[in-house]
Amino acid sequence: MTTGTLVFDGDAGFFETIAPTTAKGITAFLLKPTKLYGTSSANDTTTITLQATISSAVDNYYKGWTIQTYGAAAGTPQSRVISSYVGSTLVATVPVWDNPTDSCPYVLIPPFEGLQALEALIDVETYQVRFRLDGVDPTSTVGHILPAGASYILKGIADLKKIRFIDTASGASSIKVTVFF
Repeated sequence: MTTGTLVFDGDAGFFETIAPTTAKGITAFLLKPTKLYGTSSANDTTTITLQATISSAVDNYYKGWTIQTYGAAAGTPQSRVISSYVGSTLVATVPVWDNPTDSCPYVLIPPFEGLQALEALIDVETYQVRFRLDGVDPTSTVGHILPAGASYILKGIADLKKIRFIDTASGASSIKVTVFF
């Protein structure tokens, strides 16, 4: 069975809808986002253009993330929280900083870096799903059942890291997960 990964962006109260399918044998689980390293292509005193090969095309995806420049191209290393982000242009807006040179190395640090999720609220939106809390992939016949309309609160980082879901309705099931830090 192939295991797919569900990545949350780390924001408290962030909603993610997942639809694991039995046809593909995909399960979903929580994985903390990681830092992203890149090199800017253009900068000024309030914006930085992120590297295309590692950046999201979704508007405001990096809003609330910290961007930290480093190395000789950055001048003095600086750290700012991104206030807005335009996915089509890859431009992040930051509070005023000393204009780093173009081709400046940077690291994007997700919100809540260093913190662990305390709990997650899981809502089954359509059709029942099965889940396991032991890190083993459930099957269409093995695992606890959560029916459509049910909610489940999962507490503790150990269980959050090990939970797995699978669809029981041939691709029609979906769940919504809200993570709290």
